[in-house]
Amino acid sequence: MAQALELAEPNVIDEELIRNCITTVEEISISEDKKREFKQETALEDIQALTFSFQNILKIDNLHGLLSLVKLQLDNNIIEKIENISHLTNLEWLDLSFNNIGTIEGLESLIKLTDLSLFNNRIERLKNLQTLTNLNCLSIGNNQITDVVNAIHYLRPFPNLRILNMQGNPCSKDPEYHMRIIAHLKDIVYVDYRLVDPDQVQSAREHFQDELFEVYEEEKRKAEEMQKVEELHQRQQQLKDANLEGINTLLDEMLKDDTEQEKLKNLTFWPEVIDELQHEFRLLSEEFIENTIKENVKKENERSVFENALNRNREEKDEASISLVHKFNLKKKHLIRQLEEDNIREEEAVAYLKELQESNLELNDDLLEIELRQMEDDDQILSGAASSVIALPCGSLMFH
Repeated sequence: MAQALELAEPNVIDEELIRNCITTVEEISISEDKKREFKQETALEDIQALTFSFQNILKIDNLHGLLSLVKLQLDNNIIEKIENISHLTNLEWLDLSFNNIGTIEGLESLIKLTDLSLFNNRIERLKNLQTLTNLNCLSIGNNQITDVVNAIHYLRPFPNLRILNMQGNPCSKDPEYHMRIIAHLKDIVYVDYRLVDPDQVQSAREHFQDELFEVYEEEKRKAEEMQKVEELHQRQQQLKDANLEGINTLLDEMLKDDTEQEKLKNLTFWPEVIDELQHEFRLLSEEFIENTIKENVKKENERSVFENALNRNREEKDEASISLVHKFNLKKKHLIRQLEEDNIREEEAVAYLKELQESNLELNDDLLEIELRQMEDDDQILSGAASSVIALPCGSLMFH
């Protein structure tokens, strides 16, 4: 279909085409008049679904401002590149099937995607999808993927993937194609439109048990490495928050800057002196770092307590002020309605206006009183914070 459409002049996405292609996320039955009205009156920023099927579109473009878009159909066109949709971060459903796409790209920011169809394109391998951890359904059939092992290993980390279609790729001709998928993708439910048989899964896992054991071990090793990297990052952030950046390399920097080092290196016992110094430094620095981080966490907790108290106090005063203004506005509307009556006497009108003026003065006094109370409470809270929350000094190491 994509090749047949190439005979016509490529269509450009503009506002007119966008409005003609507006649809709904769920299929609903409405009259043609209602459809036309819906398409013309819906603001661009409120559009949730667009269907550009069979529009002979060559380039994805001009989709600016569609921030509420949840569902986008661009199937059966002549699109060659995935582009200009990275800002559509609310997309959950994307159909790019039956196009001329050769590379998976430009989808990294669409982390809410649950359904993605790239069926019947020219894609040779899976890539640039790793951020789409919410992906539940992936249709990548009728492409040019030849390596089923690489594809399966790429898809293993996707925690929510339940539906996969790879039928029609060269790799699907592998006699062990289906068995490999159900053995390696442990949570898969449908493969190539067929419900996965639990008995077949067990048999497939037994068949590939040696290979799976190696995969599990490699994944375990990578998970441990990632945990170490994360712990190191957290440690570095703790040191930064406590003004202790660079403390682990402090001694090395001091020795490096010591101009006498070159002379001392010639002494036979000098390496032992350095080793002992480094050992002593490490013990002292570790104790100092732990104590400083602990104190910093304590101060941050105290600071958070005072900030919460301050915010609560201001929210309470704001609510009280809003309530007073609301009551005044209700009273004002009532008095205005009284004044608009045809048979009102002059003395009654004067009385109502006087009452409204007095209410306004009373409101100003009440709001001023609330503001003064807020300032007093803020001062009290900040006074407590000043005596309790003390900024930590820059870390310095003392040797005894």
